[in-house]
Amino acid sequence: MLCLHGKCQTAYSFKFCSRTLQKKLNKNIGMVFVNSPYGKSWYPETNNKAEIFHFLDQEIIDKKIKFLMGFSQGGTLIDDYLKNYDDREASIDKVVIISGRNSGDTYLDIDLLNIYSHKDDIVPFDVRPTAYRSISEIEHDRGHIINLNKNISTAICDFINS
Repeated sequence: MLCLHGKCQTAYSFKFCSRTLQKKLNKNIGMVFVNSPYGKSWYPETNNKAEIFHFLDQEIIDKKIKFLMGFSQGGTLIDDYLKNYDDREASIDKVVIISGRNSGDTYLDIDLLNIYSHKDDIVPFDVRPTAYRSISEIEHDRGHIINLNKNISTAICDFINS
């Protein structure tokens, strides 16, 4: 599972917040945490999305990734990449987006687990990603955080393994 951190975060901070999930995941599913090539933001200042889309495509292909998970800007990037990168070569089976924004209405034949909060004052729940084949949702009341507690981590494992 390729994991993309939020803006102003790093791969290490996302990995640290994901310890419970890492312990629960099937041993056959590893979590790969990557840093943005642009520092702590996934989008380049030039706003040339093709660069970051190509970076993701190569990471996914090189590491044989089938699952994606992202928090905030990382989750938004996943949605953006899947819906708007016409040259995408990678094939993804399932996606977990935590507090991410919808980036278009293009339908995706991919399963989505959407984790969000009505108390999120950075990414309102009504802009969460849509237009996936199947959407499962988990709501929590902790705001704009990586909430991967025991119950949510179990739900992610069930979703990935289903």
